[in-house]
Amino acid sequence: MRPRRPTALLLGATVGVAVAIVAAPAFSGLADVSPPMPPTALTGPLPSPSGFFVDPQSPAARQQRQWAAEGRTDDARRIAEIAAQPVPDWLTQPTRAVGADVRSYLGRAAAAKQRPLLVPYFVPGRDCGSYSSGGAADAADYRAWIREVGAALNGVAATVVLEPDAVPQEVSGCGGVDGWAELLAEAVAVLKAAGPVVVYVDAGNPGSSPTPPPSPTR
Repeated sequence: MRPRRPTALLLGATVGVAVAIVAAPAFSGLADVSPPMPPTALTGPLPSPSGFFVDPQSPAARQQRQWAAEGRTDDARRIAEIAAQPVPDWLTQPTRAVGADVRSYLGRAAAAKQRPLLVPYFVPGRDCGSYSSGGAADAADYRAWIREVGAALNGVAATVVLEPDAVPQEVSGCGGVDGWAELLAEAVAVLKAAGPVVVYVDAGNPGSSPTPPPSPTR
C-alpha cells in the first residue's frame, strides 16, 4: 500500500520540476514518532507508521543490539527510539559502485514490505567544496552515475530526495560546474523513467545560502 505523502515536504517549482523544502540531512519530518522500543534486541522487519523503510541494519539498530546484549538496558531503550525511524540511504558511492548499494538497500526494503527512501548526493562540486565536498568528477561522470542509479531502481516504487543543497547553492552563485540546473532536471527525468518514483528537489530554506548581491545600478 502506498504510504501517505509526508506532510513535511512543501512543494513549489524550480527548474521545471517539483521542489521539496526539507531539512537535510536529518529528514526528521518524514517519519511519525514511534512509541518507545523495548530494550530487547531489535531483529527482523521493524514497524514503520510512515511506510518508509526502517532498516534493521542501520548503525543505530546495530548499536542497539550490542547494548541490549551487554545489558545496557537504558542505553538500548534510548537508541532504539532512533533505530525505529526511517533513515534514507544516502547515495555517495562512485560510479560503477552505487548500483550495487542501491540494489542491496532495495532488497532489504522489499523484504520488509516498506517503501525505499533514497538521497542521491553526488553532483559535481557538491556542497560548493565545503564540509561535504566531493561528488562526480564532471558532468559526464554524473550523467553516467545517475543512470546507474536509475538502472538499479529497475521499476521499484521509491521516494527520492535529489541532491540536497544543490538548488540553493546554484541560486546563491556557488555552483560547482556550469549547467547544474540542467543536470538536476536530467536526473529527475532519468529517475522518473526508472519506475513509479516520486522525486523531490531540495529547495533549502531562507537561511541555507547567502543572498546573491544586488545587481549594480547606474
